[in-house]
Amino acid sequence: MTTTTSSSPSSSSSSPLASWLRANDVSPDAASLVPRAPDAAGNDVASSAVALGVDASQIIKSLVFAVEHGDRDAPAPVFVCVVTNGLERVDAKKLARLCGTSNKRVRLATAEETTAACGFSPGVVPPFGHAPRRLRTFVDAEILEIPHAHVYGGSGDASREMKVATRELVGLTRGEVADVKRRRAADDEETTTTTTNASASVRRVLSHTGPHTTASAW
Repeated sequence: MTTTTSSSPSSSSSSPLASWLRANDVSPDAASLVPRAPDAAGNDVASSAVALGVDASQIIKSLVFAVEHGDRDAPAPVFVCVVTNGLERVDAKKLARLCGTSNKRVRLATAEETTAACGFSPGVVPPFGHAPRRLRTFVDAEILEIPHAHVYGGSGDASREMKVATRELVGLTRGEVADVKRRRAADDEETTTTTTNASASVRRVLSHTGPHTTASAW
């Protein structure tokens, strides 16, 4: 991250996230606030993509999860942030493994918990700049594989989006890159089909090579 003295959308704003960008000397090339079209149809992924003129794969979301303790006398839950593609759902089982706990002890934080934990309301939570303290953050690995230079997410303000250079996302969040998305039924079906076709191909090869073929041939 580099210091800059040039003006930018973030430097002219007094929002908490803009203040965080300035305090951390974040260059506008790495992250900046961009206005959202006033006539945007809604806050869903498709509407955001259309309003920004970008591909839907560039829209990310930041969700706060509560990791609870099993002991009744244990302290309040620990909160973590998960950054993933806006079209994907988070797999609580994967997140639980990453947090070293059981599935039942991980849940989506309530609106009140989210605001208290990160300083922003659900739906506009940014991937970084949380207050009163930085949340442990997981960045879904798939985001880093998209063929685009920038991603767009919450800015704490429904009238603006946070534009982030994809290559800078992990550094700005100080996040842990992991597979946290929930598999779709279509993905499972594709995997099953691929495995079935591969097995069929093996059987056809074996039928032509005869019973004396050994494993070393493969």
